[in-house]
Order: sequence, then C-alpha cells, then structure tokens
Amino acid sequence: MKKRDYSIFMLVYVVSSVLFFVYVLFSAFLFSYISSSGLAKIHDELENTIAANDANLYSRLVDLEELLTGICYRNTDVNELKYSENETQKVHSIVNLQNFLKNCLKGFSFIDGCFLYFVEEEIYVPASSTQMAAQIAERIRRDIVDHPFFADEASLESSNWEIVQVDGSWCATKRMRTYNGIIGGLFVELDHLLQELTDMTGVSCEYILKNPDGSLHHSTIDITERYEFYGKGNMQKLKAGNEEFYVFPAAVSYLDQEIEILIHKSSMATDMSLMYLYLVTFLVLLIFFVTLILLIFKQMLLNPFRQLKNVNQQVHTEETALTITIPKTYCREINDSIEALEYMYNKSIVSQHEYILERNERIKLEMSKLKSQISPHFLINCLFVLQNLSESGHGDSEIFNGLIQTLSEHLRYSLSDRVLVDLKEELYYVGNYVRFTQMHYPFSITCESSGDDTILDAQVPILLLLMLTENTVKYNVQIEKKVKIEISYRRYQKGETSWICLIHRDTGYGFPEEVLERYNAFDEWEQTDGSHIGLYNVIKRLKFLASDAQVLLYNAQGAVVEFHMPYVKAEIKCDDESVGGR
Repeated sequence: MKKRDYSIFMLVYVVSSVLFFVYVLFSAFLFSYISSSGLAKIHDELENTIAANDANLYSRLVDLEELLTGICYRNTDVNELKYSENETQKVHSIVNLQNFLKNCLKGFSFIDGCFLYFVEEEIYVPASSTQMAAQIAERIRRDIVDHPFFADEASLESSNWEIVQVDGSWCATKRMRTYNGIIGGLFVELDHLLQELTDMTGVSCEYILKNPDGSLHHSTIDITERYEFYGKGNMQKLKAGNEEFYVFPAAVSYLDQEIEILIHKSSMATDMSLMYLYLVTFLVLLIFFVTLILLIFKQMLLNPFRQLKNVNQQVHTEETALTITIPKTYCREINDSIEALEYMYNKSIVSQHEYILERNERIKLEMSKLKSQISPHFLINCLFVLQNLSESGHGDSEIFNGLIQTLSEHLRYSLSDRVLVDLKEELYYVGNYVRFTQMHYPFSITCESSGDDTILDAQVPILLLLMLTENTVKYNVQIEKKVKIEISYRRYQKGETSWICLIHRDTGYGFPEEVLERYNAFDEWEQTDGSHIGLYNVIKRLKFLASDAQVLLYNAQGAVVEFHMPYVKAEIKCDDESVGGR
C-alpha cells in the first residue's frame, strides 16, 4: 500500500472510531435522559389528553342535563303523566316517554341510561341501552322506594356524580331537579366510563377510585404495596402482587372521587425497549454507511479528482496532448468515464484547431472578396484621371511618368496580400492619392493630417483612410469647388486597453440622411444595392478584424467618419514593403 493511500485509510479508520465513541456517549446520555424524563413526558402528555377530553365530556353531560330539563318542560307525555287521571293514557305516555328518552341517548354513546321520577305521582320512567343499565335502573328504583331522602334538597344540590354498587358492579349516577317537581337522572357503568378514558389515552389501563379524603373507594386490581417513584412530576409506582404499574392521577370534573390511571410497567418497558432498539439500529447503520461513504469517496471520487487536477494543470500549461493513467484497482465504470473524458478533451483540442483554421480561412476569403471589389474601383478612378488629363492636352511625358509611377505604387499597395498596415503607411498613400488628384484638379483639394505621432505604428486595415479619401474626391471635388480633407488621430484609454481614434473629415456636401441612418446601424443590415460599396467594404473589413471596433458617421460642415479601434502596435515590418521602398 502506498504511503498516501495508507494515510487516507488511517483517516477513515480514525473518523470511524471517533464516530463510534460519540455513538457510545450519545447512547449513554440518551438512556439516562429517557429513564429520568421519558416517563414524565408521557405523564404530561397523558394528563393533557385527559384534561382536554374531560372538558369535552363535561360539556356533553351538561348538554344532556339541559335536554332532560327541556323534556320535562315541553313534552306532552310528561304533562299527561303529571295531570291525566286516565290510567290507560298514563301507561301509553310512559311507553312513549321511554322510547323518546332512548332515542335521545343515541346521541350520547357514553351514557348507559337515564330516568325521570315524578315525586308526587310516584311514577318512575327509566330508559336504558344495555342489560346492565336495566339492572342499574331497577336499583335506582329500589333506592327511591327504600330511601325517601333520595329526593331531598341536599341530595339534589350536589353537582357531581355519585359512585354506587349494583350487583357487584359499580356505576356513576347523577340526579337533578328538572321542572315542576320532576327529578331527572343519568347513570353509566363505571367500566364503560373508564373505557372512555382508555380510548382517550390509547393505552390499556387499570383504574383506582379514591375518595376526597384519600381513602380507597374502588379498584380494578388488588393493591398490596405502594411506594414513591422519584422522577419528574412526582409520579408513583404501585405494586399489585408480582405486577408493577406506573400511576398517573387523572382528576375529572364530574366526579367527587379522583381517578388514578395504572399503566403496566411491562407495556412501558416494551415501548422503551423498542425505542432503544431503534436507536441502536439507527446508530449502527449510521456508522456503517458513513464508513462506507468515506471509502467510496476515497476510491471512486478522490483519486479520479486527482487525475482531473492533473488534466487541469495540463490545460493551463497549454499541453494539447493529454494522457491519463488509470490504476487497475479502479472499477470499470470509472475507467470508462476517464477514458471518455480523455477522448472528449483531445477531440475538443482538435475541433478548436479546426475551427480556428476554418475561421481564419473564411476571414481571408471574405477579405479577398472585399479587396477584389475595392481594387477595380480604385483602378478605374486612376485610369479616369489619366484619360481626363490626356484629353485636356495639359500633360507632358514627365507628368505622365509621375502619374504612372504613382499609379503603380497604389496598385502594388492595394493588391498586396497584407490585411493590416501601419497608420504611417496608410497616411503616406492617402497623401500620394491626393497629389495624384491635384494633377487633375489643381487647387481643388488639399489634405492635412495631424495627431499623436507616437501611434503612427498602430496597425489599421489597409485602404481604411484611402477609400474614404476616394469617396470625397468622387462625390465632392470639382474644377471650381475647393475641398479640404483633415485626418486626425489620437490615443485614449478605455478600461485597461489602449484605443485609437481616427477621424476623416472633409468640407464637401456631406452624407445623405439615408446613408447616415443605414451606416450608423451597420450591424442590422447587409449591402445589396451596390451603392457606396467602398464605404461598406471599409466598415465591413474593420468589423472582421476587430469586432468591438466602432464607426460613427455624421455631418459637420461636410462628411465626418470616426473610427475607434484597439491600439495594436506593429511588431515586425518587412523592408521591401516599408514606406519609401517603392
């Protein structure tokens, strides 16, 4: 194993060991936390659930009590029992009233039965939903007969329910004075009431009922021992035989007695054991997957990225031949991916070279096409001058020789393969052309150039200023009209780049408005009608050579053309093509 790989392996091992140590500490802390506060949290949640449901249950009991009171006030069968002398009619009213009460109970599933007792008439009308409820109703009837105090004021003033025993079963009863000497009552089996609490908590429970003085009233289990459980919330444990329960007090608003909910310790332990099991499983899986991910990261990502880093270094050092070595220990997929990357990189280098060559060739062809359009135009103008001069009869052999010499220099200059020339050389041939024109139009045209002489070595497109001078002569110079051409040049800074500004100005007629609109929006149209082809070619060639160059045309006592382009200084100059070498 290489030293570098061994270091990475040790790093993975150390990280895994640290994670395992953290896991052990976290498990111990979590076990302690759950043991001390887990049950207290369950107690708080259970107490809150009971309190919320108790408020709802109490509200429904109040609604039922009001319903019984309303029945005694409005029901016609109640009036029949109260005032009718017809025994048959009374029996019929009792049956109707019982059926009516049973229908009312259907909306209160937790109530097992109810009754109405007409004190003066000694008529008892029960309504029950189960067989046990019927026995409770009969027990209440016997209590009424055997205990005259059943209807006394003190007994009726109690707002809470009472716990009574009926044939070995316990039930909760509620009596109330309703209307016109009629006593109403509700009753429910205690097991049924406690089942409601079980449904609230969602846990299978046992119950203890304690009197207000703390004495035991009733219990569903045999209690043998009781001791404190030291934890949050002052909870207690209760022992019944060999079984232990957690005790959760649950005071309810409709009983004088206090209810304590007993949850078996084994059910709580089962829930906590499952929680521990889930926790341990999760942490073990976490450690396993973290270790696995680190190994995968090292094997499948880290080492290939090192290869990519080497590729990046080769790119920055402009190495076009790329070779990537793949260790045999890597999986086939990574090998294929790196090989594909190598192929794509080498292909991109070749494509880039091909694109550059194709682009240069395209520019060269386009420039040749543009120059082929310029050269005949210039030649025709020169021949036209020679023709006019010969027809005028003012020329001699010396003048003609000078003109022919000037023409030959211009032809060699314009037909040159060069794309860029020095600004100084371009200005020389502009002056040469003006002198050539002055032979045809004496005193009709003058040309001056001025500016920053330090930029005379700046590279500009060939025939850039010469073509504009030709246009000035073509459209403005006449025998009796004097035209002045001014060429200025300067350098300025634009960001971190030096730029040059060339201005060609004449005192002629200026540009027509349609020409200004068209050429100042040069990028949005193509020349198709053949007009002003010289000006079009000048701008087109400049855009080819410097896409960020700018051209501005306007009229100011004549035509003005401004060129703005980056300052590019000549590095090599051929002796046979220098100014004056013609």
